[in-house]
Amino acid sequence: MKAKIVFIIVVIMLLTIGCVKEANIETEQPIKQVQEMLCDIPLLRTYDDFNLYAFEHDDFDYKDEVSSLIEHIDYLNGKYSIDFDQTVNIIVHETQAEFDKYVTSEFLKGGMGFASNNELHILAPYSDNAFMTYSKFKEIFIHEYNHLYFGSLCENELPVRWFNEGLATYESPGYNKYTGSSVKEKIKQGMLSVTNLNEGNFFDYSGPATIVELIEIEYGTDTIVEIFKNEKSLNEIIELSDEALNSKWISYINTNY
Repeated sequence: MKAKIVFIIVVIMLLTIGCVKEANIETEQPIKQVQEMLCDIPLLRTYDDFNLYAFEHDDFDYKDEVSSLIEHIDYLNGKYSIDFDQTVNIIVHETQAEFDKYVTSEFLKGGMGFASNNELHILAPYSDNAFMTYSKFKEIFIHEYNHLYFGSLCENELPVRWFNEGLATYESPGYNKYTGSSVKEKIKQGMLSVTNLNEGNFFDYSGPATIVELIEIEYGTDTIVEIFKNEKSLNEIIELSDEALNSKWISYINTNY
């Protein structure tokens, strides 16, 4: 019964924050999905690093969001120096039904954004999904781009899911100091631990994001890149067992939040 309750809570949380599909490392031209939809969703604008497919809308012109993404790409390139040479196709869907046609798994239906190959699919901020807002659109916009950006590092499979989601969240505009405070409370209540994260038991991405924050401060951005390349396990790279990492994380949260 307890497992069933946890599953239901996780599904609800994913629907409210937007489901995420981890990006893979293929760098081919726009995949079949985009090619088939071009007649339905027009190419609104092109930029150096991405193409925006969306309908024009009287109350929303995407200029602020695009400007934020361009600034974010410059920030990522300056911080991580990753050779990400893909042109990303950003496809904005106006209804949940349209979005759900292109999800890569049944699990993602009802979500608000996902990234796969060189595509970023996202619901319009004025869509019929009551959980999508203008501010959340910008946050998901960048979160999903982060998946593609860091996913390009992987030569095999992605790192453990909590690290993948944690990094995409840590490098998103929605991450701030309040995140650590909420994580501290969840740790006190016994809701968060590295063991739980490895088992996929986390209600949102705030906990994983604070571990990424710790890793960057203690080991540097080069270590984050090394972990994402996934040539060795995270534990091998930082030379800590799960138990030692958990203790270090709790100490960091208690000291800084």
